[in-house]
Amino acid sequence: MVKKVGWGGGADSCLVVPNKNTWKENFEYSLEFVERYKILLDLLPRAKKYKKIQSVLDIGCGKQYLRDVLEQQQIPIQKYVGIDLYLHKKDTIICDLNNEKLPKVGSFDLVVCAGLFEYMYDIKGLLKQIFDLKPFYI
Repeated sequence: MVKKVGWGGGADSCLVVPNKNTWKENFEYSLEFVERYKILLDLLPRAKKYKKIQSVLDIGCGKQYLRDVLEQQQIPIQKYVGIDLYLHKKDTIICDLNNEKLPKVGSFDLVVCAGLFEYMYDIKGLLKQIFDLKPFYI
């Protein structure tokens, strides 16, 4: 079974997504995820004129590899919140974003959604919720 979700590409265009969760609860991709987060962090502006990142919301955080990379690169973060479908770390907030709204967890300088959108049925709706948080960087 699949669910068809329109995405604005015309009357006959649609994105086909599975009706069931395709993500795995148990996985080991540490090297790939660590490298992904290093690359993502390198894309952030470093000049002093840009706002310093002090808080991070990691949506689809998995095993919180982003937190590990922030620590390895000695980027001091005062607040880190991870949201995921599964409890990989004891402080992860559990949320099925295909069936629930983004939890109210405060404001953040940086919101990261790495490897998340391909699993979402309503990407526009999730992006609106993220934009409503008014982060400095997404």
